[in-house]
Amino acid sequence: MAKQIYYDFEGREYTFEFTRSAIKRMEERGFDFEKANAAPMTAAYDLFCGALYAHHSALNTKTRDKMFDELTDLNGWTDDFIEMYKDAFEATADGAEEGEKKRTKNW
Repeated sequence: MAKQIYYDFEGREYTFEFTRSAIKRMEERGFDFEKANAAPMTAAYDLFCGALYAHHSALNTKTRDKMFDELTDLNGWTDDFIEMYKDAFEATADGAEEGEKKRTKNW
């Protein structure tokens, strides 16, 4: 099971999680994990948005930005997102995403 963070914001619970489609979407929009240290605030925001995508893709920008602006301990959040991103990437790169059919070879 993928790692998740649950967060209550303005009376609603939000679920943060990275999936294959969330990581793909981030990369399509220019996110490069290797370059994250060069722009840490941008990377933190991109990871935040990417982690919301799996469960809240229709969330409007105003709400998302307000939620991000009100986060405390941004370093802690970012560390958690990095761990979640790496774990999700490794799991999906290995084909271990939940529900995926297992590949069989006959050689």
